[in-house]
Amino acid sequence: MSISEKIVVNKDKLEKIQTKLRGLKVMVHDKETQLLVTDILELLDGELKENDNSVEDMIYNKMNETKNSNPDLHFRLYMLYRKLSDGKIGEDEALKAYKTYISM
Repeated sequence: MSISEKIVVNKDKLEKIQTKLRGLKVMVHDKETQLLVTDILELLDGELKENDNSVEDMIYNKMNETKNSNPDLHFRLYMLYRKLSDGKIGEDEALKAYKTYISM
């Protein structure tokens, strides 16, 4: 999925949706509806787990991973990490740049 196909949603909102769906799953007695709610909950769980790592952690880990294997990428990620940690750019912009650097 490309960056342009994603939307930014507050994690708290997703967790509230998840809680409401769990309640709905318990209240509904129809097996088909329960399976549908279970499928939606699994999708939400996957998204929440995927986004558990902060952008800063993701950049830092990839930066260390590429230190010896790709010095050019390491340098770009280091500069990106510094800009993000210093507050010069936001997480959305950093994520977009990170994905661009990784795809090069």
